Amino acid sequence: MLAELYGIGQLAYVGGGFRRQIHSIVEPVAHNLPVVFGPNFRRSPEAVALSATEAALALPKSGAADALTDWIRRLAFPGSERAKTEEPLRVFLQIHRGAGERVADFVHEC
Repeated sequence: MLAELYGIGQLAYVGGGFRRQIHSIVEPVAHNLPVVFGPNFRRSPEAVALSATEAALALPKSGAADALTDWIRRLAFPGSERAKTEEPLRVFLQIHRGAGERVADFVHEC
């Protein structure tokens, strides 16, 4: 069901990150969606990599609602800054393309 929503979405809020770690950002990113998540994301290498770009936003511990509102306003509407997220997402996906196949091959060899 989430995959279907990501397929028609414009942006993705990935749960978690305010107490422990975040959930995986891989699926929304695979649908070329900019992602936003809570401040505790350091255990996610994908989130760490993308947080340095326009394609992801780690919300602060305080003022998260204002930061989220600003992010949505900047990216969700026509004529927005959304285009700035396209290149980082494309590069990220290109680097990680075929990862599932490599994991499956590794498991098969074990």
